[in-house]
Amino acid sequence: MLSKAGSLSVLSLLAAWVIHVVASGIPQSPFGFSTGIILTSSFMTLLSIGVVARCQTINGFILLSQVFALPFILPLLGYFKVWNSKLFLWLPTEGTLRLLSSGTSSMSLGNYMYSISILLLWNVVIYVWAKRSFENHVMMRIGKGGARK
Repeated sequence: MLSKAGSLSVLSLLAAWVIHVVASGIPQSPFGFSTGIILTSSFMTLLSIGVVARCQTINGFILLSQVFALPFILPLLGYFKVWNSKLFLWLPTEGTLRLLSSGTSSMSLGNYMYSISILLLWNVVIYVWAKRSFENHVMMRIGKGGARK
């Protein structure tokens, strides 16, 4: 799981840099921008692994992934000034938004520390959840002979 999350994070990083350089030039804070891309990509990859382990069909995955991802898009409401809540600070997306904005504006050390910390925390939490999902929904099924149908 970690190698898949790592390799997809590297691909995401390369794509994000190409898009950002073409659209806006070099990010103002390359470290913040890159860290945001890597930690967010790994989080979303691990979330997807945890979801896909629970699904039997592609349609099921598409539907269930939306359900699992929905809470994580709530900070976008604050970003677009629709609705803001202090609870959004507990979601990894808030850290993502702050780190990605460092591509075009400066950021304080406290914001860097908060953003990286919240994303690292959620990466650990989602890794544990994805690992358990994979073990319980895939490995246990294989052990019971469910994969031979």
